[in-house]
Amino acid sequence: MRRFLPAALLVALALVPATAGQAASSSSKPACDKATVGRLANARGGVYDPKLGFTRFICHDFTRDGRADAAFAIASGGSSGSLGWGIARELPDGSVKLAHFESKAISVGVKRHRRDVLVSSPIYGPNDPNCCPSGFHIATWHWNGHRFKRTHTRRVHKLHGFY
Repeated sequence: MRRFLPAALLVALALVPATAGQAASSSSKPACDKATVGRLANARGGVYDPKLGFTRFICHDFTRDGRADAAFAIASGGSSGSLGWGIARELPDGSVKLAHFESKAISVGVKRHRRDVLVSSPIYGPNDPNCCPSGFHIATWHWNGHRFKRTHTRRVHKLHGFY
């Protein structure tokens, strides 16, 4: 037993630097930490469940401030696709905040287009089943230096690259 203890201790010590390095790399982009973003979304009325995760999670510097931001859609776990979407950004002090969040958006998709976030939402006709909307609104969200603002919306019949 005494021989086993020092060997186990050496193995444990050998693993510490690897674990610390992994923690440092994930903390270098706090806005891209899915658990943090999920907690922030739930604090704003979202329904993020860590077991279901996100239907889409895009880590990118949308604000061009040198820090990573994240655009996301919360997974519903069912046929609704997603149950809300948002954009999280890292602040200069290293904290993360939701720059924009919509908790009542169902079946939305998010996509990156250059430094903008595109958000699709279904348009249902009177006889459309949940699976098959008649079309989609595509809203473009752009960082204006202070906040994310919807710059324009267009209607399309088919989606490309959102899922």
